[in-house]
Amino acid sequence: MEIKEFIEILLEKKKVVLWILIGALIVGVIANFVIPSYYETNVTFMVLESKMIRRNLEGKKLDIDTYLNFIDNDSVYHYAYKKLNINKKFDMDFDRFKECFDVVSVEDTAIIVLTVTFPDKKMSYEIAKAVAEKVIELNKDIIAKEIKSGYRFAENQVEIARKQYEDARRELEDFLEKNKVFLNAEEIELARNTLAVYSNGYFLPYTNTEFSTLTDKAIVSTNNLNAQIKESLSIFEINQKILELKTKLKTATYDNQKLKIKKDIAYYQTLKNEKIKNLDSLKKKIEELQTVYDKQKFAYLEKYNNFIAMSKAYANLVMEFMNIKIEIAGKTKEMAVIGEPIVPEKPVFPRLPITIVAGIFLGLLIDFLYILAIGYYRKLYA
Repeated sequence: MEIKEFIEILLEKKKVVLWILIGALIVGVIANFVIPSYYETNVTFMVLESKMIRRNLEGKKLDIDTYLNFIDNDSVYHYAYKKLNINKKFDMDFDRFKECFDVVSVEDTAIIVLTVTFPDKKMSYEIAKAVAEKVIELNKDIIAKEIKSGYRFAENQVEIARKQYEDARRELEDFLEKNKVFLNAEEIELARNTLAVYSNGYFLPYTNTEFSTLTDKAIVSTNNLNAQIKESLSIFEINQKILELKTKLKTATYDNQKLKIKKDIAYYQTLKNEKIKNLDSLKKKIEELQTVYDKQKFAYLEKYNNFIAMSKAYANLVMEFMNIKIEIAGKTKEMAVIGEPIVPEKPVFPRLPITIVAGIFLGLLIDFLYILAIGYYRKLYA
């Protein structure tokens, strides 16, 4: 159809076209009273960065998506759906109800905005309020569980440390019961002093000073040796005696004097040989004792140091736990409502202007189709 023909039909049927347009406008006005209005209510949440309690569980960087999903989940919506009896009051199933929500985050902030769009302004407010209450309740519940989990973790750490301490203590006690480390150390010192006394006539310094608890026993043993010195000569003293006797022998004039001196020299020489033999046996014994003792000493110090380390670790954990010094910085942060919901006064979109525009558009569309139909009919039967 050409434009000229279209205009001719329009002018010819202008009354009908006008009535169609007026009818469409009337339909638009009526629709204003039929189509429900939709109201929006907003709730603004903020995810707080404050610390709670936990040093052992290291806090992670805030991930806002976690909290978006925290709010935008079916369990929270279903709570409001059941609490406010939406199904009976508005004949709305849960799937349609979920479409009333929109959750977004403000870029580069820890702020989340929940928007509720509903055909009843009072109920829109009630829904937003119920959802906000449930979100904060769940948030606090999760934080409480995290804190409880943190304390449970700390208690477990203390219990583990206590068991390690007890194991180290029992291991050390069992080792000392089976291996007489202290007595062996005393026996070695006594043997070394015996060797020194009978070789040179003087004591050696006490060398196993790490076992200070044995010092008193070692002193008693040393005093016993001191009494023995008066009754027995050392090799050094025997050599001195032999040297003196040989000097006297050179100056002796009588045969009986020389004979007596020679007998004394032979006596001291025999005594010296016996002592050397005994001292060789004592040296061998000391070497054997020292070999065993060195192994025992190394094992003892290893177990003792482990016991001290476990004891300190256990004591430190107990002190920290008892004084509540365990700082928990959990992954879940506390949430707060910084923008309370309010009852909306106006609908999201003004209905009347929209329905009028829609009516005009509908009328123009019908007029256009009406003119096309007339033109087609005339061509068909021309």
